[in-house]
Amino acid sequence: MEAMYQYYVMKRYKMKKMKRGEIEPPFIRIGDFHITYPNFQKSLKPRAQICNEVLSLFIETFNIEQLSSSKKQKKFAFSVLMSLQLSVHPEVFDPSVCARELRKACQNFQISGFDLLFFTIVRDGHWIVCVVNLLHKEFNMFDSLGDGKLDVAARNLFINFKRIATEESDFTVDLSSFKTDWPVLDYPQQSTHFDCGLFSTMYLENFDGQMMKDFKKQNMLDVRKTIASKLFFHPLNKVFPADVHKAIIAA
Repeated sequence: MEAMYQYYVMKRYKMKKMKRGEIEPPFIRIGDFHITYPNFQKSLKPRAQICNEVLSLFIETFNIEQLSSSKKQKKFAFSVLMSLQLSVHPEVFDPSVCARELRKACQNFQISGFDLLFFTIVRDGHWIVCVVNLLHKEFNMFDSLGDGKLDVAARNLFINFKRIATEESDFTVDLSSFKTDWPVLDYPQQSTHFDCGLFSTMYLENFDGQMMKDFKKQNMLDVRKTIASKLFFHPLNKVFPADVHKAIIAA
């Protein structure tokens, strides 16, 4: 893991110039999501903000792992795009795209029988996590800064999700009693302003529906390295990152 991180993330390279009309090849592709090498390297460096592509790939691997997990608790995370669309004001919300993703999740994962449904909202580079807690019939929100700036976006998300959930016949959970005000819970928060994406991944992994497992002692740089390694070596990665790297680096 350390050798991979130093070689592909920390080391500086001169990149080949792209020809006009040429598209940057994917460095990692898992499922329907991919990332180029420059974005992978830039996003996972120390003190860098985690980009949409990295979070999207993390969520894809998170859901894949849930399918094969032997844990009693079942979790599912929706895409970054769906979370962004759900977080807009209800008056301008277009349910069409979100409804399709919800239907797909219901059919492929049977999420009505799951315990926790996660959403990751990003605004101006800052990430928060919203949870539809089917286990305890409530909504939860985790913000690693805790400044309340994205509370409205979180509330919008819950309102809009209740709407599409009501209209989806394959989603069989009644959310009408779920209040849009979430309970105040104790959970780890960052002391920096660049680790929110990493904290979001940790919230997904460590929230059990009632409490957040304490991960304060975990080094966030190690979390970056773990995510980089996990994506790079993932068995469902459809490309060979080392070959792509050789092809785009100037001699």
